[in-house]
Amino acid sequence: LPLMMSSSVRCIEKFKTILEWKDSEALLQHCYVLLEEREKDNKYYSAINLADSKRNISVLAPIEMYAVAREVLKEAIGILKPLNGWRDSEQKVKEYEKQIVELQQKEIALQEERKIQEEKQRIERKKTWRSTGKCQHCGGAFKGLFSKKCASCGKEKDY
Repeated sequence: LPLMMSSSVRCIEKFKTILEWKDSEALLQHCYVLLEEREKDNKYYSAINLADSKRNISVLAPIEMYAVAREVLKEAIGILKPLNGWRDSEQKVKEYEKQIVELQQKEIALQEERKIQEEKQRIERKKTWRSTGKCQHCGGAFKGLFSKKCASCGKEKDY
């Protein structure tokens, strides 16, 4: 592509020197249009590739990946909006905005699911500690003969 870009620039320079030819002005304008189209294509495809790189996130991925993916999609939108409808850029902007909302919803759902799992694990851990005669708050051993207190956290035995 840089080779094509430099050849177009060389063509423009040639046509500028031979403006007296009957169609050189039209050819010069055509070169400018082609250069502009290539520039728009470069931006368009770089935005598409950027968005595609972070679109699909595994459910097992850390929550931070959702924020990264949203930022990448926002960056792609920022590249596509100034193209003013080049190819299907407006449709892509809408699609990426929708994906940002979906990622936010998935992130919230994942956070809620993880909270539920952590609470279940905490409850199960407390049960295990109680069944083994340890402190239900930290899992530490108790000390004392009449009033038992946890050697780690200092809380009284309450079960």
